[in-house]
Amino acid sequence: MTNLRNLNEPALLHTMGWKQNPTNGKHVYFAPNGSVDASGPTTDNLTPGGPLKPQAAMEYGFPRIPQDTAGIRGAASAIDAFYTIFPLRSDIPAASLGILFAAPLAMSRRGSVGFLGGPGSGKTVALSAIQAFTTGIVFRDRFTGGSITQLTSTKAFSKAAAAGHSLLAWDDYEECANERIRMVMASIVKAAYGESGSIGNLQTGGLRAPLLAHSVAIFTAEDAPSSAGIASRFVALEFDNESVALSSYDLFKDFASRGNELYGRYIQWLAFQIDAVGLQAFAQANDEVARDWARQTVSGEVSGRAAGLAGMLGAGWMRFREFASEVGISDLLPADDEVRKAIVSTIPTNK
Repeated sequence: MTNLRNLNEPALLHTMGWKQNPTNGKHVYFAPNGSVDASGPTTDNLTPGGPLKPQAAMEYGFPRIPQDTAGIRGAASAIDAFYTIFPLRSDIPAASLGILFAAPLAMSRRGSVGFLGGPGSGKTVALSAIQAFTTGIVFRDRFTGGSITQLTSTKAFSKAAAAGHSLLAWDDYEECANERIRMVMASIVKAAYGESGSIGNLQTGGLRAPLLAHSVAIFTAEDAPSSAGIASRFVALEFDNESVALSSYDLFKDFASRGNELYGRYIQWLAFQIDAVGLQAFAQANDEVARDWARQTVSGEVSGRAAGLAGMLGAGWMRFREFASEVGISDLLPADDEVRKAIVSTIPTNK
């Protein structure tokens, strides 16, 4: 286990994602409820406070990570349990898990996934299920990003920036909302795409300065956000009354902690990869994986931002499959060609 008390930068203890320990060169994935390095859980967690304090964000983390094959395979059962929530849909779990796996890859261009549907369509249920991989708990009314209607655009970007290389869950956007809420939605989507924003110092409220966010987002909305430049920066998944099997969702609650353990073990594996080559080279390699996946899978069908979104989801799955191969759980994953088809089906040709 790594102890980071000797780090002298206060910001390290208030922002999530990859940080390097200057004393030993090892990389740590900082999270409020359990940070991770290449050896497993660390002895220091993210300090509560700043933009991340509200809602479920302080539950984000990995206090328990299996190291043995049996434990990892048991944790991997959460993948199938998550898929069974959507018995008639392969696009929802493929895209949701794709962006979850992509979140810690530090890619330069990322994106968002939007769960779109009317009341009772199951979109918030789906959001709570995918969030459980990051928190180990199924919350029905608490989300790591928070309620879109209760934020300002500055606060939303602040949370996205403080979240580092993570997945934030945002709930409850309505297209008929006022201009403030539309600006919040635009801030969330643009931050996840990798565009810069301007906020004060995360710890002191000091002078504003341009800042890049590195997190990705999943959000729920009754209608697709239509603000200029927003629609082309997220993957839209339409929900109806048959999209979610509530009985399977109830069963999935028993797998929430396993999903969290699996995701933590994946991040531990990524830490080992980063230690070998450095964060910048790691990120650049993942950018190339995304481009290659898009060229192989969607070339000729879509281009531009649409291809980039598909590549992001595909890169998440590709790196997770590498991890799965090394730890002996490849047989517990959906087939690669099925996932590719599902992701391609989510990308409209007009983006």
